[in-house]
Amino acid sequence: MQLSSRIKGLEESQTLALNRLAKAMIAEGQSVVNLTAGELDFATPDEAKDAAVKAIRDGLTTYTPTAGYDGLRWAVASKLARENKLVYSSDEVMTTAGAKQGLYELMAVLFDPGDEVLVPTPAWVSYEEQMRVLGIKPVFAPTDKKFHIDVKAMAAAIGPKTRGILLNSPNNPTGAMESAESLRKLAALAVKKKLWVISDEIYERISFGTPHISIASLGDDIKRQTIVVGGASKSLAMTGWRLGYMAGPAHVIKAVTAFQSHASGNPSSISQAAAAAGLEKCAPFVKSMLKELAARRAFLLKAFGGVKALRAHPPEGAFYLFVDVSRVDKDSVAFAQDLLKNAGVAVVPGKYFRHDGWVRLSFATSMANLKSAVKRIADYCK
Repeated sequence: MQLSSRIKGLEESQTLALNRLAKAMIAEGQSVVNLTAGELDFATPDEAKDAAVKAIRDGLTTYTPTAGYDGLRWAVASKLARENKLVYSSDEVMTTAGAKQGLYELMAVLFDPGDEVLVPTPAWVSYEEQMRVLGIKPVFAPTDKKFHIDVKAMAAAIGPKTRGILLNSPNNPTGAMESAESLRKLAALAVKKKLWVISDEIYERISFGTPHISIASLGDDIKRQTIVVGGASKSLAMTGWRLGYMAGPAHVIKAVTAFQSHASGNPSSISQAAAAAGLEKCAPFVKSMLKELAARRAFLLKAFGGVKALRAHPPEGAFYLFVDVSRVDKDSVAFAQDLLKNAGVAVVPGKYFRHDGWVRLSFATSMANLKSAVKRIADYCK
């Protein structure tokens, strides 16, 4: 008995697989510093937890509307208006079981098998696999030396079957954030070529001095072609709660809601209550988190500056450090495997992000872990 053709060759997300391996080694008693996970070591804010407990006690444990209950959709719309200069009505917003599910559903609704979607690289590992399962062809466009989008390269990659652009700013794995100038050029290209833009903004609240700009905020023309995707996982330390959202044209949201009604139904009602409270009340938490992440970022950049064999790229946002290891080993998978075996540090090879010779380190872990990891990596490189 065979499996479907669409699933052949599909592997588990490599970032999740490496995180699982590192945790298993730690559970076995091995000394491993795990820098693979895109998961903050902060506890979910009390306001969100209290709202979840109240929801349970108040009986909010039944189905909600597929797109999410009205209170959360209004909280998302209010957040987007307040922080991102994006005005949406409640019927232009919906919630999903994590931003990852939202991205998959969007691709299923917007594109047909054989359609092409432009993806600037380096790029998050799941974009390509989601597209492949749906029969969509990702067309990878290189970024510049600082990992910012190259609009000319993207324009050159457009063909007769190109139907969309997948944008991720702040970027995973590089932390690069796009400027208003670059986004305007990209918006003009998308409008001219009539391309959908899926803007993955899951890390938009995590930036280090560079202001985040949503491409959808740059004019009505591009807003009509853009769907903004976000969630509670990263900025509210709610990865396990699985609560994402998207905002865009009402007819797109209606179509995705119909798809979701058959695929999974509504996200957890308890998670919805928690996320609504988090979006409305947790600005102090986000501010405190950013202060700590900025300190970790500064430490890593200074520490790796003293390791001659490596070159770390300063992230403008998110909580990853992308490091050039090509002087040690141009094969990032071999480097990561050997580093884990001989130094007890788990990192993600850049090859999985379509940028070999580099590795991704998460600094969403404690300063103590980071200090230990840097010493081990430096000793290993020597």
